[in-house]
Amino acid sequence: MRFMAMFSVLFLFGCAQTITPREKPKVLSAPVETGTTFIPGETWQSTQVRHDSIVNVGLMLPLSGRASVLGQDMKKAVEMALYQSKPTNLKLNVYDTASSEAGARMAAMRAKADGVEMVLGPVFSKHVEIVSKELDVPIFSFTTDEGALGRGVYSFGMTTENQLTALFDHAKLKGKKRLGLLLPSSFNGKKMAEQLTHLSRKKDLELTKVSYYPTSDLKNIQTAVKDFSYYDVRKEQMKNLCAGQSEAMKEKYKHVDTWGDFPYDMIFVGGNGSDLESVVSFLRYFELDPKQVQYLGTSVWDEKGNKTLARTQAWVAGFNHYKQDNFSRIFKAQYGHDPKSLAILAFDAMTFASFLAKDGSISRYEILDQNGYNGASGLFRFKENGVIEYGLEIKELSPGEESKVIQPAQRKF
Repeated sequence: MRFMAMFSVLFLFGCAQTITPREKPKVLSAPVETGTTFIPGETWQSTQVRHDSIVNVGLMLPLSGRASVLGQDMKKAVEMALYQSKPTNLKLNVYDTASSEAGARMAAMRAKADGVEMVLGPVFSKHVEIVSKELDVPIFSFTTDEGALGRGVYSFGMTTENQLTALFDHAKLKGKKRLGLLLPSSFNGKKMAEQLTHLSRKKDLELTKVSYYPTSDLKNIQTAVKDFSYYDVRKEQMKNLCAGQSEAMKEKYKHVDTWGDFPYDMIFVGGNGSDLESVVSFLRYFELDPKQVQYLGTSVWDEKGNKTLARTQAWVAGFNHYKQDNFSRIFKAQYGHDPKSLAILAFDAMTFASFLAKDGSISRYEILDQNGYNGASGLFRFKENGVIEYGLEIKELSPGEESKVIQPAQRKF
């Protein structure tokens, strides 16, 4: 079935086309303040039709259930994009995945009956797999699980590899060469280790240590971090350093337990939530000094509410902050609250779909244009395997200070 699905998608796109890049990325509709909110309901159709055919698009989001707050914010962002881009040759059908696999299956069946030709969503990887089995059409999801992508399934979800590629490039420019990884001991953590091992070789970095910490186990997280930071070894080195020294020397180092270099000059700490905050707290407790070793983190570190992470000196990769702040400001002016993080990607997905539908058909040439697109989140382009690549900026987090941009987001690929 998957072979037939792949064949159908390739036939639809025109597999004989040669993908010739443009000189500059295509600029998509940007969010602007209008003072008006357009609510499409369950269906919306262009009032302007330039061609005989209309592209039938399905929007699949968790509008009810446990993830409904996220889904509703993403739907609002789509409403903004519809109102402001005023697409031609497009019909939008909205389907609720109800935050469940059963809901995703029902949404896929309804979309198939409605003759949907392109899907925006779903959010979760299991839902993406369900929908892709039911529909042989281009799917632009929001998952970060690369295993759910390919064969006509794409995602606007920003991957860890995309962020680390930008961070590694910047680190090399700053003379960093040796990498340590501290990751959760989960399936995703082991998978991430494989990806980053490959990426470090590609970037000619020396991977000197890979360690794992157990999730939801504070005591064993502490033990794992203590081992990763070589605390006992470095404590013994401090003891030897102070042996036979003057009282003045001992007084100088009385607030420091450890001494010595690390086998790495930068570390990436993976994970999320309270576990990640605990790991970072323990790293500081066991004196893995950011002045000696550069911390690398994902955009999660720079999100509102992550106080422990934001107080840690680190480099993080993320969207163009000016564009992201502009979207958040306009969204809040329209709806009265700050948007969820995926809302900006829903806006871009809708404006991208509007662009694809402009001629009344879907072009593989346009999807895979390697000069990319410039959306509300910044520069992006899709790869053949369905993974998206964003042009990211690098920010430095510092204790007690506002984060600052140390490398601007690229303007073209």
